[in-house]
Amino acid sequence: MDGRQDVSAPDLITVLERSTGASVMNPYVREGMQVAVVGFKSHQEWRKEKGLKVFSPRSFGFNFPFFPIERTHNEFSRKKY
Repeated sequence: MDGRQDVSAPDLITVLERSTGASVMNPYVREGMQVAVVGFKSHQEWRKEKGLKVFSPRSFGFNFPFFPIERTHNEFSRKKY
């Protein structure tokens, strides 16, 4: 969001079609689609060292660490709009 990382695996990141709310699997997301992206906190086991070793941004080839969704939520809720 705004050019920075907000959520990452192992937290669940879900793409929904805006008009119907139906989930859209990654291979079917296309440029120009109207979607909403929703994130959910992962089970605590995935956030431990063993879980992050197999299911973190680095395990998908990204060069950044796990970024918990509640951290984004806390930062977002402090912004003044």
